[in-house]
Amino acid sequence: MKDRPKITFGIIVLNGEPSPLFDRLVEQFPDTLEVCYGFATEPDRIGHFIAADNMVRIEKPHKPLTGETDANTIEARVIFNSGSEADSYRRRFESYMKLVTPHSPP
Repeated sequence: MKDRPKITFGIIVLNGEPSPLFDRLVEQFPDTLEVCYGFATEPDRIGHFIAADNMVRIEKPHKPLTGETDANTIEARVIFNSGSEADSYRRRFESYMKLVTPHSPP
């Protein structure tokens, strides 16, 4: 796999439809945002997280959300003022990008 430039934001969309919004944002911010459409054999085991400069928000894995999903379904922990935790999750994200099985959205 070739080296990828450092990105500011990355989104991995698993087993999902292409997002016109994400695609427009990538066109508008090509050096800032990368979106990877991929396939996961066990998507319910994958937790979501957001890593910023010195903050991390970590969600427990959950079933796909619908318009009827109660907001309390999502359990998350937020860590503030920890650049080392944020760096750790950014490295984790980079490793996930290498593990995702790419697919072409239908």
